[in-house]
Amino acid sequence: MKLTNLKVCGTQFPLGLTEEQLLFSFVVEGDSGKKIACRIEVASSPEKLAAGEADIFTSGEFFCDETNSVCCDASLFVCDTDYWWRIIGDGIVSESMSFGIGLRREDWTARWVTRKEVSEIAPIFLSQIRLKDKVCRARLYVSGLGYFEAYINGRRVGN
Repeated sequence: MKLTNLKVCGTQFPLGLTEEQLLFSFVVEGDSGKKIACRIEVASSPEKLAAGEADIFTSGEFFCDETNSVCCDASLFVCDTDYWWRIIGDGIVSESMSFGIGLRREDWTARWVTRKEVSEIAPIFLSQIRLKDKVCRARLYVSGLGYFEAYINGRRVGN
């Protein structure tokens, strides 16, 4: 038996989640129709999760069969933070997966960058910054209605 296809809000490894409820879903493969006791564990680091220290959230035991989903209040999670999770059921441990909580409406402090005049040509916004310290982690939030290219240090980022 295997615990597979782990997703949060319908996506594997999602980033920038802003939903009020997080939906954890997974599939139990093998032993069709058999119900097993499962629990969801969420930790603040992959190391803590691997050590069995679910320091953020544990669902408590629930019974599941082939396809399953469990809701969780997103207010338990801090914005702009990544988390690691897994499913444990009948002695079987799923692979670890991650998800990231995005900025909520009240967390935004930036201002919109816009053009004053209307044009049919896509505008170019350019900004350069110099950082004094080494960057350990960075995330770029862009709202470009599907029409943007972002570059960092001359390299295109995103898909």
